[in-house]
Amino acid sequence: MKKPPVITSIVLCLLVAFAWAIDLAPSDEQEYVTRYMARFFPRQHLSQLTLDDDLSERIWNNYLNALDYERIFFLQSDIAGFREEMLNLDDAMKEGDLSFAFKIYDVFRQRLTNRCEYVKTLVERDWDFEKKEEYLWKRKNSPWAGDEAEWNEIWRKRIKNEFLRQKVSEIIKEEEEEKKKESPVVEPEPSSTNATEEASIADPPPTPKESILKRYDRLRTIIEDNDSDTVVQRFLTAFANAYDPHSSYLSPTSLDDFDIEMKLSLVGIGAVLQAEDGAAKVVRLIAGGPASRDKREVRLREGDKIIGVGQGNKPIVDMLHWPLSKIVQNIRGKKGTKVVMRVIPASDPSGSTTKIVDLIRDEVKLEEQAVKWTLHTVKDSDGNDRRLALIDVPAFYANLKAKKGASDYRSSADDVAKALKEIATNNVDGVALDLRNNGGGSLVDSVRMTGLFIHSGPAVQIKESSNQGRILTDDDPDIAYAGPLLIMVNRLSASASEILAAALKDYGRAVVVGDTRTHGKGTVQTVVNVGRNPKFGAIKLTTAVFYRITGDSTQLRGVIPDIYIPSPYDYMELGEDSLKYPVEWNRIAPCRYQPYDDPSDMIDELRERSISRRENSEEFTVYEKLLSQIRSVYESEALPLDLPSRLKQSRSEREILDLQRKLAEKATDDEDSEEKSKDLMMQESLQILADMVSLEVATGPAQAPPEPEDEGVFNAIKEWLKNED
Repeated sequence: MKKPPVITSIVLCLLVAFAWAIDLAPSDEQEYVTRYMARFFPRQHLSQLTLDDDLSERIWNNYLNALDYERIFFLQSDIAGFREEMLNLDDAMKEGDLSFAFKIYDVFRQRLTNRCEYVKTLVERDWDFEKKEEYLWKRKNSPWAGDEAEWNEIWRKRIKNEFLRQKVSEIIKEEEEEKKKESPVVEPEPSSTNATEEASIADPPPTPKESILKRYDRLRTIIEDNDSDTVVQRFLTAFANAYDPHSSYLSPTSLDDFDIEMKLSLVGIGAVLQAEDGAAKVVRLIAGGPASRDKREVRLREGDKIIGVGQGNKPIVDMLHWPLSKIVQNIRGKKGTKVVMRVIPASDPSGSTTKIVDLIRDEVKLEEQAVKWTLHTVKDSDGNDRRLALIDVPAFYANLKAKKGASDYRSSADDVAKALKEIATNNVDGVALDLRNNGGGSLVDSVRMTGLFIHSGPAVQIKESSNQGRILTDDDPDIAYAGPLLIMVNRLSASASEILAAALKDYGRAVVVGDTRTHGKGTVQTVVNVGRNPKFGAIKLTTAVFYRITGDSTQLRGVIPDIYIPSPYDYMELGEDSLKYPVEWNRIAPCRYQPYDDPSDMIDELRERSISRRENSEEFTVYEKLLSQIRSVYESEALPLDLPSRLKQSRSEREILDLQRKLAEKATDDEDSEEKSKDLMMQESLQILADMVSLEVATGPAQAPPEPEDEGVFNAIKEWLKNED
């Protein structure tokens, strides 16, 4: 009996795949590293978790997700076979046995090759874009295909979606061209840090069929070229991630790519990237880098996913499912050269739409990372003008190589102190600190900055894996500013930002305004070499955790603002709580500290005024509609595969952009008026600060804390002990 063509194709693909996969095997050095990590992590990681069956299951899940996050390559029969060895990984690692990792990887390469060949048959189809059906784009929790028919159906819809996406993109582009003809608009000149958009690419764009075939051919080539180093890197990182998401293994070849943030901040686009869904996700833009300096409407934003990279005027290379290190290598380049990126926008994580972002590679401008301050005159709820100072703190920086007092020494705490001195000569009524998008930095500077707003006292507690704890304290009794203080935060405020915001909130010195919570990264990582030979690579592991002076950790829960202002980041997976196997939140004994007056009554009044103001604001009405659209996109799990429904959805995405434009219509006299008018959170925060000033004028300023003998701190300790019982 003649075998069906598809079955014959699968058999041939498997035979070919086996021919080039059989050579992959671990080296003696890699087996040594595995044994080393199996001993090292249980003793040195913060959690000190035992390498046992429970951890084996985590490793197993992590490794499968690293290879097949969308569950489109493996079959249920594969998973059943892998599951038989799931609980043996702890014992295997202790022996340096990596056979399981290579076995799974070989199957993965075979399945991927099979699917790449199947795509060649799919692209020849005539697609029916009138048929009502849906494509499930969120598959990370879906079951793997049970048989070949189900497998093929998943891929049929996947490729149909790719064809439809390009077709819709062409139609929308034509509609926009027609609108421009009907009402021509003078386009703004491109920024000096940017080039032009996709139209500048010299080569004619490929057809949908050509682009899809190229994408999967390149994907197969990348996977075929991977060596044993790649397999071990992925598996041992899956092991490290079983302890927490910030721990990892750095193979010798990837060690140079370890500090992506620092390397991209030297010459590149200035963005912190992490691997997610086979793409390079933008976690944070670095202040002063090309991406953060870009003020165009179509630009790189936090939460975007880079899926393709082009050099200069050359065509964009699709990089979906490429290793992060290879994507980063393509983004980096010589200063002054152009990089063009195809991006899935954060506002449409389904990938139904993409955008093209181009940047000129450059060094991060350190002066743009520095602290800056501006004066604003804002009317409070009673109509009184209030002079307010806004201090922007993009990062916590300190020149550790220079001595304090030297001409080349500079720190963020010193710069804020200098700003406060200048502000004092301007008769300001209140001060706001902007910590949004501040990913942290110098821990010492966050403690010193806390001290600018309080008399001496503890700022943060640190507990290490050895159970040794220490308290970092501001010992300077002087206070640089004692007036009304507001702190702005968002989901991207992390680490040192959370320490500062938490300390000033706990002292009752500041009102915190922002997203539902800050990032929630309350852990500290250390990089340790594996042995003395550089060919063994290195380990990055979590060794300590931060605690507030109240005893609560900033880990996972972050800092919850006193006044919440809705934000798109609340719907994006940007916080620590969106990561797998994070270090759990806990609490320890509180420090002995003296809070200022309890501001809770004032905060309730400020919150009510803010809500009332936003409910009656036309700008916030538009903003809420924008957030509603973004939320609906994130909550959807399937995309329509018929042209009418997809066009409607895509036009809705364009409506989101129109809403963003509408938010920029109100002009101001500021230098970058368009950007500041968009910043509704900043506007509302200053309004809240103006109201703080008026309320403190009526009730008197916050009182300095009483003497240490006051029993308030002992009540806090009693409360902690009660919760521990």
